[in-house]
Amino acid sequence: MGSPTLHRALLLLPTAFLLTCLPAAPGTLLLLDHPEVTTNFACRAKVYGVLPKLRCQQELWEGPTLSVPTLALSTVQLCQPKCQTCVRVLLTLNATGIKGLELHFLVLDSNRFGRLQVFRQQMKQADTGTLWWLQFDCFTAESGQWVFVWLETLPKGVLALNQSLLVLNEKSGPKFHYTWMPAARVIEVSVPEGPNVTVRLCHQLSLECEELHPPFHKQALVSKHQPAVLPYEFLLPCLCIEASYEHLDSLRKKICPFRDQPEAYGPELWSSMHIDDWSNSDKAQMAMFLHSRCLLHPTASLCWKDTASPEAPCSDIPNSTATRSDQAYTLEEVDVHPQLCFKFSYTNSSHIECPHQTDPAWSVSLSVNFLQVYLHFHSRVPASFSSALCQQQQTLGQCVPEPPVYTITHVCGDWRREGRGNQGQGISPICLTGCLL
Repeated sequence: MGSPTLHRALLLLPTAFLLTCLPAAPGTLLLLDHPEVTTNFACRAKVYGVLPKLRCQQELWEGPTLSVPTLALSTVQLCQPKCQTCVRVLLTLNATGIKGLELHFLVLDSNRFGRLQVFRQQMKQADTGTLWWLQFDCFTAESGQWVFVWLETLPKGVLALNQSLLVLNEKSGPKFHYTWMPAARVIEVSVPEGPNVTVRLCHQLSLECEELHPPFHKQALVSKHQPAVLPYEFLLPCLCIEASYEHLDSLRKKICPFRDQPEAYGPELWSSMHIDDWSNSDKAQMAMFLHSRCLLHPTASLCWKDTASPEAPCSDIPNSTATRSDQAYTLEEVDVHPQLCFKFSYTNSSHIECPHQTDPAWSVSLSVNFLQVYLHFHSRVPASFSSALCQQQQTLGQCVPEPPVYTITHVCGDWRREGRGNQGQGISPICLTGCLL
């Protein structure tokens, strides 16, 4: 059992014991025919209870530096050939005057019990200080079970350590629950019993989930008794909740709850976007580039606003769908005008975006004299203009053109076109429209 002095020195070790948990990378597969013990010394092993026979082999430790003493538990997958979740034990300690180590295993809900004894072979009588390193692969358990492991030295009474682990099958990542609170514009995330989980909100793109823009790029730690409240800026179909365990390389689990929510395709979808106007009146080209936080591809077509007011309705123009390349939308051979706009549409939602430039390529002004209407056109580009009198139809909500049609073609500059109206015959009001061909 060792000298009294040695016994007192070793009893100080538990006071320095750090409850270390060093989980293996999730999804680690142990392609073993049977369980095994790996140590830094020549060893032999005995098993009792539910533990099967195993081999004991000596290897050099090539993992990360560990504090001493350490008793760490983690979950791995034992495949022989069917894969099972099991508990790996990693143990390090400095001790003298002992012949071996004894590990006890207990599954709480089923009372499954196992005991493993590992002895050092060919003990040297001159040993004064020895590092004991041991890795056991592994004790099988099912997901959701608590496994308790405690260590005793052989002979007993020198040192005792204990540790417990809730076994989780990480193939599907952490389990969590969420509550959407639209009035507060937050999502509350909670977890059931088990280890702590790190959560965040992100925007799902093709290959990655991109963090939210500041100040909404928040990560939070969630425990059984402490949920996390995550604020968001825009309610979007690609807004997701991502969760992972605290340890390195933990498998991440992601839920995107708003993909089928109609609210995610409303005004906030368009408010979250930034649109660059690349339209060029000199090239007769309308072009816009859409920056979206979601990987969406709306369609775009032309519409005309009767007035420059932002709230003015925009009438669809048939057969005017823009060409899309990635997120760039282009329409060639079109007059660029502040009231000639792109109508972006996605599912049942739409957004109107007009050219940002305020100086159109052409303009027209109207003056009226006795029984005469004068149209004054100005254009920076070669163009043809047609105009006609139209009869306002209240039932149709539009002005219907009537013959004759006056057409002017000019290379550049100013000109005037004169037309004679109906000579005061007391009919409904007459309107004049002009359009670019």
